Amino acid sequence: MLKTIFLTASKGDEGKNYEHIMRIIFLSRYSELTMLITSKADFNRYLSPGTKTVRSPFAGKFGLMVFSSYWLFNHRKMLNDVILVSEPSALGIVGFLGKLFAKIKWVVDVWDIPIRHNINSNKLTQLRIWVTRVLMKLSYKKADLFIVGIRPDFQFRYYQIPERKILAWQTTIWVPSKSEDNFVAEDDGDFNILCMRSLHFPACGLDILMQAFLKIKKQLPNAHLWIIGKIREDVEEAIKDFRKLEGVEFLGFLEHSKVMQLIRQAHLCVIPWRDDVDLAQAYPTKVMEYMTEGKVVLAARIASISDMIEDGKDGLLHRPGDPEDLADKILSLYEDKALRQRLAEHARKYNWKFDTIRKHEEIFRVLKSMVHDTSAVDVHAIDGRWLS
Repeated sequence: MLKTIFLTASKGDEGKNYEHIMRIIFLSRYSELTMLITSKADFNRYLSPGTKTVRSPFAGKFGLMVFSSYWLFNHRKMLNDVILVSEPSALGIVGFLGKLFAKIKWVVDVWDIPIRHNINSNKLTQLRIWVTRVLMKLSYKKADLFIVGIRPDFQFRYYQIPERKILAWQTTIWVPSKSEDNFVAEDDGDFNILCMRSLHFPACGLDILMQAFLKIKKQLPNAHLWIIGKIREDVEEAIKDFRKLEGVEFLGFLEHSKVMQLIRQAHLCVIPWRDDVDLAQAYPTKVMEYMTEGKVVLAARIASISDMIEDGKDGLLHRPGDPEDLADKILSLYEDKALRQRLAEHARKYNWKFDTIRKHEEIFRVLKSMVHDTSAVDVHAIDGRWLS
Protein backbone atom coordinates (compact mmCIF):
# COMPACT_ATOMS: atom_id res chain seq x y z
CA MET A 1 0.00 0.00 0.00
CA LEU A 2 1.16 3.52 -0.76
CA LYS A 3 2.90 5.05 2.28
CA THR A 4 2.47 8.78 2.88
CA ILE A 5 3.32 11.42 5.47
CA PHE A 6 1.29 14.62 5.66
CA LEU A 7 3.05 17.60 7.22
CA THR A 8 0.84 20.51 8.22
CA ALA A 9 0.70 23.32 10.77
CA SER A 10 -3.06 23.67 10.31
CA LYS A 11 -5.24 23.03 13.35
CA GLY A 12 -7.88 21.12 11.40
CA ASP A 13 -10.46 23.89 11.82
CA GLU A 14 -13.81 23.16 10.24
CA GLY A 15 -14.56 25.35 7.22
CA LYS A 16 -10.93 26.31 6.58
CA ASN A 17 -8.65 25.07 3.80
CA TYR A 18 -11.24 22.81 2.20
CA GLU A 19 -8.82 21.43 -0.39
CA HIS A 20 -6.32 20.73 2.37
CA ILE A 21 -8.89 18.67 4.29
CA MET A 22 -9.89 16.77 1.14
CA ARG A 23 -6.30 15.64 0.61
CA ILE A 24 -6.12 14.33 4.18
CA ILE A 25 -9.40 12.44 3.82
CA PHE A 26 -8.31 10.64 0.66
CA LEU A 27 -4.75 9.93 1.84
CA SER A 28 -6.12 8.58 5.13
CA ARG A 29 -8.35 6.09 3.35
CA TYR A 30 -6.22 5.04 0.39
CA SER A 31 -2.69 5.11 1.75
CA GLU A 32 -0.85 4.20 4.93
CA LEU A 33 -0.85 7.75 6.31
CA THR A 34 1.16 9.34 9.10
CA MET A 35 0.19 12.87 10.17
CA LEU A 36 2.93 15.19 11.47
CA ILE A 37 1.02 17.97 13.23
CA THR A 38 1.21 20.64 15.92
CA SER A 39 0.41 19.85 19.54
CA LYS A 40 -3.05 21.46 19.43
CA ALA A 41 -4.25 20.27 16.02
CA ASP A 42 -7.29 18.00 15.74
CA PHE A 43 -7.98 16.10 12.51
CA ASN A 44 -9.77 13.14 14.09
CA ARG A 45 -13.03 13.92 12.34
CA TYR A 46 -11.40 13.39 8.95
CA LEU A 47 -9.08 10.43 9.62
CA SER A 48 -9.90 6.79 9.04
CA PRO A 49 -9.11 4.22 11.77
CA GLY A 50 -5.46 3.22 11.78
CA THR A 51 -4.11 6.59 10.68
CA LYS A 52 -1.01 7.39 12.70
CA THR A 53 -0.80 10.85 14.29
CA VAL A 54 2.53 12.24 15.52
CA ARG A 55 2.28 15.49 17.48
CA SER A 56 5.08 17.96 17.96
CA PRO A 57 5.86 18.57 21.65
CA PHE A 58 6.78 22.14 20.73
CA ALA A 59 4.33 24.96 20.05
CA GLY A 60 3.70 26.61 16.71
CA LYS A 61 4.95 26.18 13.16
CA PHE A 62 8.62 26.64 14.04
CA GLY A 63 8.34 24.01 16.77
CA LEU A 64 6.78 21.63 14.23
CA MET A 65 9.62 22.34 11.78
CA VAL A 66 12.24 21.43 14.39
CA PHE A 67 10.42 18.34 15.62
CA SER A 68 9.44 16.97 12.21
CA SER A 69 13.03 17.40 10.93
CA TYR A 70 14.24 15.38 13.91
CA TRP A 71 11.48 12.78 13.42
CA LEU A 72 12.32 12.28 9.74
CA PHE A 73 16.01 11.96 10.52
CA ASN A 74 15.35 9.49 13.34
CA HIS A 75 13.15 7.34 11.06
CA ARG A 76 15.21 7.79 7.88
CA LYS A 77 15.99 4.06 7.49
CA MET A 78 12.26 3.25 7.29
CA LEU A 79 11.27 5.93 4.77
CA ASN A 80 12.27 4.32 1.49
CA ASP A 81 9.61 5.05 -1.15
CA VAL A 82 7.54 7.05 1.33
CA ILE A 83 5.85 10.18 -0.07
CA LEU A 84 5.98 13.27 2.13
CA VAL A 85 3.21 15.77 1.36
CA SER A 86 3.78 19.25 2.81
CA GLU A 87 1.60 22.32 2.96
CA PRO A 88 2.55 25.43 0.90
CA SER A 89 4.49 27.22 3.64
CA ALA A 90 7.92 27.42 5.24
CA LEU A 91 7.32 23.84 6.40
CA GLY A 92 8.54 22.90 2.94
CA ILE A 93 12.07 23.37 4.29
CA VAL A 94 11.45 20.15 6.22
CA GLY A 95 10.72 18.44 2.91
CA PHE A 96 14.08 19.65 1.62
CA LEU A 97 15.86 18.27 4.69
CA GLY A 98 13.98 15.00 4.33
CA LYS A 99 15.27 14.68 0.77
CA LEU A 100 18.82 15.11 2.05
CA PHE A 101 18.88 12.38 4.67
CA ALA A 102 16.07 10.00 3.68
CA LYS A 103 14.97 8.40 0.41
CA ILE A 104 11.56 10.06 0.41
CA LYS A 105 9.57 11.54 -2.44
CA TRP A 106 8.48 15.09 -1.63
CA VAL A 107 5.20 16.59 -2.85
CA VAL A 108 4.18 20.21 -2.20
CA ASP A 109 0.39 20.57 -2.05
CA VAL A 110 -0.29 24.14 -3.18
CA TRP A 111 -3.94 24.72 -2.27
CA ASP A 112 -3.18 28.33 -1.28
CA ILE A 113 -0.67 31.04 -2.15
CA PRO A 114 2.76 30.15 -0.69
CA ILE A 115 3.80 33.18 1.41
CA ARG A 116 1.95 36.24 0.13
CA HIS A 117 3.88 39.38 -0.75
CA ASN A 118 2.18 41.55 1.94
CA ILE A 119 3.53 44.77 0.42
CA ASN A 120 1.66 46.89 2.99
CA SER A 121 3.43 45.32 5.98
CA ASN A 122 6.24 46.93 7.96
CA LYS A 123 9.87 46.60 6.90
CA LEU A 124 10.75 43.95 9.47
CA THR A 125 7.85 41.76 8.31
CA GLN A 126 8.78 42.36 4.68
CA LEU A 127 12.35 41.23 5.43
CA ARG A 128 11.09 38.07 7.16
CA ILE A 129 8.81 37.30 4.21
CA TRP A 130 11.62 37.88 1.73
CA VAL A 131 14.00 35.56 3.61
CA THR A 132 11.30 32.88 3.91
CA ARG A 133 10.47 33.06 0.21
CA VAL A 134 14.14 32.80 -0.77
CA LEU A 135 14.61 29.74 1.45
CA MET A 136 11.45 28.16 0.04
CA LYS A 137 12.53 28.87 -3.53
CA LEU A 138 15.85 27.12 -2.91
CA SER A 139 14.14 24.23 -1.10
CA TYR A 140 11.53 23.75 -3.81
CA LYS A 141 14.23 22.85 -6.31
CA LYS A 142 14.43 19.48 -4.54
CA ALA A 143 10.68 18.76 -4.58
CA ASP A 144 9.45 15.96 -6.86
CA LEU A 145 5.93 17.24 -7.54
CA PHE A 146 3.65 20.23 -6.97
CA ILE A 147 -0.11 19.72 -6.81
CA VAL A 148 -1.18 23.25 -7.73
CA GLY A 149 -4.75 24.40 -7.07
CA ILE A 150 -4.18 28.09 -7.80
CA ARG A 151 -3.29 29.90 -11.01
CA PRO A 152 0.48 29.35 -11.38
CA ASP A 153 1.06 32.55 -13.39
CA PHE A 154 0.80 35.03 -10.49
CA GLN A 155 2.79 34.92 -7.24
CA PHE A 156 3.58 31.21 -7.60
CA ARG A 157 5.63 32.07 -10.69
CA TYR A 158 8.32 33.45 -8.33
CA TYR A 159 9.38 29.90 -7.42
CA GLN A 160 10.27 29.04 -11.05
CA ILE A 161 8.92 25.49 -10.89
CA PRO A 162 9.48 23.45 -14.08
CA GLU A 163 6.19 22.69 -15.83
CA ARG A 164 6.98 18.94 -15.79
CA LYS A 165 6.75 19.02 -11.96
CA ILE A 166 3.33 20.70 -11.82
CA LEU A 167 0.04 18.84 -11.59
CA ALA A 168 -2.30 21.79 -12.11
CA TRP A 169 -5.95 21.82 -11.01
CA GLN A 170 -8.70 24.18 -10.15
CA THR A 171 -9.87 23.48 -6.63
CA THR A 172 -12.76 21.02 -6.38
CA ILE A 173 -15.72 20.14 -4.19
CA TRP A 174 -17.76 17.08 -3.34
CA VAL A 175 -20.24 17.12 -6.22
CA PRO A 176 -23.68 15.75 -5.27
CA SER A 177 -24.57 12.46 -6.99
CA LYS A 178 -27.60 14.25 -8.38
CA SER A 179 -27.61 17.99 -8.96
CA GLU A 180 -31.08 19.27 -8.14
CA ASP A 181 -33.04 21.94 -9.95
CA ASN A 182 -33.10 24.65 -7.30
CA PHE A 183 -34.55 27.40 -9.46
CA VAL A 184 -36.59 29.63 -7.12
CA ALA A 185 -39.72 31.41 -8.32
CA GLU A 186 -40.41 34.96 -7.16
CA ASP A 187 -43.23 35.28 -4.67
CA ASP A 188 -44.82 38.74 -4.70
CA GLY A 189 -41.71 40.09 -6.41
CA ASP A 190 -39.27 38.87 -3.74
CA PHE A 191 -35.75 38.50 -5.07
CA ASN A 192 -33.10 36.95 -2.82
CA ILE A 193 -29.43 37.83 -3.40
CA LEU A 194 -26.74 35.95 -1.50
CA CYS A 195 -23.12 36.93 -0.89
CA MET A 196 -20.91 34.58 1.12
CA ARG A 197 -17.29 34.73 2.30
CA SER A 198 -15.73 33.21 5.42
CA LEU A 199 -14.05 36.56 6.07
CA HIS A 200 -14.91 39.74 4.19
CA PHE A 201 -11.84 41.95 3.75
CA PRO A 202 -11.68 45.13 1.61
CA ALA A 203 -10.84 43.43 -1.70
CA CYS A 204 -13.97 41.26 -1.35
CA GLY A 205 -16.01 44.32 -2.42
CA LEU A 206 -18.77 44.28 0.17
CA ASP A 207 -19.00 48.07 -0.08
CA ILE A 208 -19.33 47.73 -3.88
CA LEU A 209 -22.22 45.32 -3.41
CA MET A 210 -23.91 47.66 -0.92
CA GLN A 211 -23.72 50.56 -3.34
CA ALA A 212 -25.21 48.38 -6.08
CA PHE A 213 -27.97 47.14 -3.77
CA LEU A 214 -28.86 50.71 -2.83
CA LYS A 215 -29.48 51.41 -6.52
CA ILE A 216 -31.52 48.29 -7.26
CA LYS A 217 -33.60 48.75 -4.11
CA LYS A 218 -35.20 51.77 -5.74
CA GLN A 219 -36.57 49.56 -8.50
CA LEU A 220 -36.92 46.31 -6.55
CA PRO A 221 -38.36 47.19 -3.13
CA ASN A 222 -38.81 43.47 -2.36
CA ALA A 223 -35.15 42.63 -2.99
CA HIS A 224 -33.31 40.93 -0.10
CA LEU A 225 -29.56 40.73 0.41
CA TRP A 226 -28.07 38.02 2.64
CA ILE A 227 -24.48 38.57 3.78
CA ILE A 228 -22.84 35.44 5.21
CA GLY A 229 -19.46 35.45 6.96
CA LYS A 230 -17.35 37.47 9.34
CA ILE A 231 -16.64 41.10 8.46
CA ARG A 232 -13.27 42.63 9.18
CA GLU A 233 -13.14 45.95 11.06
CA ASP A 234 -11.82 47.95 8.09
CA VAL A 235 -14.77 46.68 6.04
CA GLU A 236 -17.23 47.52 8.83
CA GLU A 237 -16.10 51.12 8.60
CA ALA A 238 -16.78 51.19 4.85
CA ILE A 239 -20.30 49.74 5.12
CA LYS A 240 -21.51 51.32 8.37
CA ASP A 241 -23.94 53.59 6.51
CA PHE A 242 -25.61 50.52 4.97
CA ARG A 243 -26.16 48.66 8.23
CA LYS A 244 -29.75 49.89 8.54
CA LEU A 245 -30.61 49.52 4.87
CA GLU A 246 -33.96 47.76 4.53
CA GLY A 247 -33.71 44.27 3.09
CA VAL A 248 -30.09 43.61 4.14
CA GLU A 249 -29.38 40.81 6.62
CA PHE A 250 -25.92 40.25 8.12
CA LEU A 251 -25.92 36.59 9.14
CA GLY A 252 -22.34 36.15 10.35
CA PHE A 253 -20.66 32.75 10.33
CA LEU A 254 -23.04 29.84 9.65
CA GLU A 255 -22.62 26.07 9.64
CA HIS A 256 -22.19 24.53 6.21
CA SER A 257 -25.65 22.92 6.19
CA LYS A 258 -27.32 26.28 6.89
CA VAL A 259 -25.25 27.97 4.18
CA MET A 260 -26.36 25.35 1.65
CA GLN A 261 -29.98 25.85 2.68
CA LEU A 262 -29.75 29.59 2.00
CA ILE A 263 -27.97 28.99 -1.32
CA ARG A 264 -30.93 26.87 -2.43
CA GLN A 265 -33.35 29.64 -1.43
CA ALA A 266 -31.43 32.34 -3.32
CA HIS A 267 -32.38 33.64 -6.75
CA LEU A 268 -28.91 34.99 -7.37
CA CYS A 269 -25.44 34.41 -5.87
CA VAL A 270 -23.05 37.35 -6.14
CA ILE A 271 -19.24 37.58 -5.87
CA PRO A 272 -18.45 41.34 -5.97
CA TRP A 273 -14.64 41.13 -5.69
CA ARG A 274 -12.16 43.77 -6.74
CA ASP A 275 -9.38 42.78 -9.12
CA ASP A 276 -6.97 41.97 -6.31
CA VAL A 277 -3.85 39.86 -6.94
CA ASP A 278 -4.56 37.42 -4.09
CA LEU A 279 -8.15 36.85 -5.19
CA ALA A 280 -7.29 36.72 -8.90
CA GLN A 281 -5.09 33.63 -8.50
CA ALA A 282 -7.26 31.53 -6.14
CA TYR A 283 -10.29 29.56 -7.31
CA PRO A 284 -13.23 30.22 -4.96
CA THR A 285 -15.02 27.12 -3.72
CA LYS A 286 -18.31 29.00 -3.51
CA VAL A 287 -18.47 29.41 -7.32
CA MET A 288 -18.51 25.61 -7.60
CA GLU A 289 -21.09 25.15 -4.85
CA TYR A 290 -23.39 27.74 -6.40
CA MET A 291 -23.16 26.20 -9.86
CA THR A 292 -23.61 22.58 -8.79
CA GLU A 293 -26.75 23.68 -6.92
CA GLY A 294 -28.12 25.13 -10.15
CA LYS A 295 -27.79 28.73 -9.03
CA VAL A 296 -27.24 31.80 -11.18
CA VAL A 297 -23.81 33.28 -10.39
CA LEU A 298 -22.90 36.91 -11.00
CA ALA A 299 -19.20 37.36 -10.29
CA ALA A 300 -16.35 39.79 -10.87
CA ARG A 301 -14.43 39.33 -14.11
CA ILE A 302 -11.05 38.47 -12.57
CA ALA A 303 -8.57 35.85 -13.77
CA SER A 304 -9.49 32.90 -11.54
CA ILE A 305 -13.26 33.31 -11.83
CA SER A 306 -13.03 33.82 -15.59
CA ASP A 307 -11.48 30.34 -15.74
CA MET A 308 -14.52 28.90 -13.98
CA ILE A 309 -17.43 30.78 -15.53
CA GLU A 310 -18.13 31.19 -19.24
CA ASP A 311 -19.73 34.63 -19.37
CA GLY A 312 -23.28 34.48 -20.70
CA LYS A 313 -23.38 30.66 -20.81
CA ASP A 314 -23.19 29.28 -17.27
CA GLY A 315 -23.00 32.57 -15.33
CA LEU A 316 -22.47 36.31 -15.77
CA LEU A 317 -19.37 38.42 -15.11
CA HIS A 318 -19.32 42.09 -14.11
CA ARG A 319 -16.60 44.69 -14.13
CA PRO A 320 -14.68 44.37 -10.83
CA GLY A 321 -15.01 47.36 -8.52
CA ASP A 322 -17.91 48.86 -10.53
CA PRO A 323 -21.17 49.15 -8.52
CA GLU A 324 -23.07 50.57 -11.51
CA ASP A 325 -22.25 47.60 -13.74
CA LEU A 326 -23.03 45.21 -10.88
CA ALA A 327 -26.41 46.85 -10.26
CA ASP A 328 -27.30 46.88 -13.96
CA LYS A 329 -26.56 43.17 -14.31
CA ILE A 330 -28.57 42.31 -11.18
CA LEU A 331 -31.53 44.20 -12.60
CA SER A 332 -31.19 42.56 -16.01
CA LEU A 333 -31.16 39.13 -14.39
CA TYR A 334 -34.23 39.97 -12.35
CA GLU A 335 -36.11 41.13 -15.43
CA ASP A 336 -35.06 38.19 -17.64
CA LYS A 337 -36.29 35.01 -15.99
CA ALA A 338 -35.55 32.96 -19.11
CA LEU A 339 -31.90 34.06 -18.97
CA ARG A 340 -31.68 33.01 -15.32
CA GLN A 341 -33.13 29.59 -16.09
CA ARG A 342 -30.75 29.08 -19.01
CA LEU A 343 -27.69 30.07 -16.96
CA ALA A 344 -28.74 27.79 -14.10
CA GLU A 345 -29.28 24.80 -16.40
CA HIS A 346 -25.86 25.21 -18.01
CA ALA A 347 -24.18 25.69 -14.63
CA ARG A 348 -25.38 22.28 -13.46
CA LYS A 349 -24.10 20.58 -16.63
CA TYR A 350 -20.47 21.41 -15.89
CA ASN A 351 -20.20 19.57 -12.57
CA TRP A 352 -17.47 17.21 -13.81
CA LYS A 353 -14.73 19.84 -13.76
CA PHE A 354 -15.42 20.54 -10.07
CA ASP A 355 -15.47 16.87 -9.01
CA THR A 356 -13.01 15.98 -6.24
CA ILE A 357 -13.34 12.26 -7.07
CA ARG A 358 -11.97 12.83 -10.59
CA LYS A 359 -9.20 14.99 -9.19
CA HIS A 360 -8.05 12.43 -6.63
CA GLU A 361 -8.13 9.63 -9.18
CA GLU A 362 -5.45 11.53 -11.09
CA ILE A 363 -3.52 12.52 -7.95
CA PHE A 364 -3.28 8.89 -6.78
CA ARG A 365 -2.28 7.73 -10.26
CA VAL A 366 0.63 10.20 -10.24
CA LEU A 367 1.65 9.47 -6.63
CA LYS A 368 1.74 5.74 -7.29
CA SER A 369 3.81 6.22 -10.43
CA MET A 370 6.40 8.09 -8.33
CA VAL A 371 7.09 4.95 -6.25
CA HIS A 372 6.36 2.40 -9.01
CA ASP A 373 3.23 1.13 -7.27
CA THR A 374 0.86 -0.59 -9.72
CA SER A 375 -1.92 -1.49 -7.26
CA ALA A 376 -5.38 -0.13 -7.98
CA VAL A 377 -7.24 2.43 -5.87
CA ASP A 378 -11.01 2.92 -6.16
CA VAL A 379 -11.56 6.40 -4.76
CA HIS A 380 -15.24 6.19 -5.74
CA ALA A 381 -15.78 4.01 -2.67
CA ILE A 382 -15.53 7.02 -0.36
CA ASP A 383 -18.66 9.02 0.43
CA GLY A 384 -19.18 12.59 1.54
CA ARG A 385 -21.02 12.04 4.83
CA TRP A 386 -18.22 13.72 6.78
CA LEU A 387 -19.44 17.02 5.26
CA SER A 388 -22.77 16.99 7.10
